[in-house]
Amino acid sequence: MLAKSQRITQGRDFSSIYKSGKRLGGRFIIVYYRPGETASNRVGFVVSKKVGKAVVRNRVKRRLRGLWREIMPGLKGTFDIVISARPSIIQSSSEELREDLWYTLKKAELC
Repeated sequence: MLAKSQRITQGRDFSSIYKSGKRLGGRFIIVYYRPGETASNRVGFVVSKKVGKAVVRNRVKRRLRGLWREIMPGLKGTFDIVISARPSIIQSSSEELREDLWYTLKKAELC
């Protein structure tokens, strides 16, 4: 589990990242980001009901959190990041999702 200081949980934080941050889309995810206001990177995951029912959405969030733990040490600087899942994420394999997340973060110059 991510530490509380590494998570975005408040709705107002999500809204401010959507409004004042930048957006980059990948094949399975959309990444919203902005420079962080805290000493560590913070991340939030968004999976809409378009992806599936609760069991499917929770599985997608677990997969994204697992990949985030692998990628997080390689980030440059501190950022507030929201990772939003597209409905096509259900058909993705773990390797495809890892490549998409890595490619999108690299394209955003976050790692």
